[in-house]
Amino acid sequence: MRLFLVTVLSVASGAPSLADTHVVGAYDLTFEPEVLHVNVGDTVRWEYISGAPHTVTTGENCSWNGYLHASLSIID
Repeated sequence: MRLFLVTVLSVASGAPSLADTHVVGAYDLTFEPEVLHVNVGDTVRWEYISGAPHTVTTGENCSWNGYLHASLSIID
């Protein structure tokens, strides 16, 4: 299995907590889970499951909303 790694920084409010690592499965052009809430300092790891490699971009209907656009690095 190939792994795609990207660290995401998010602006969030609330009480400080320990950093978490979230795993997102990449299936073709969809992700599981579809929605993910992260805090500053958290790590998001994308695991390539199936389909063609692609970028990770926030927004709807393939339109970038200005928050996140990341190229994924393949680690063999």
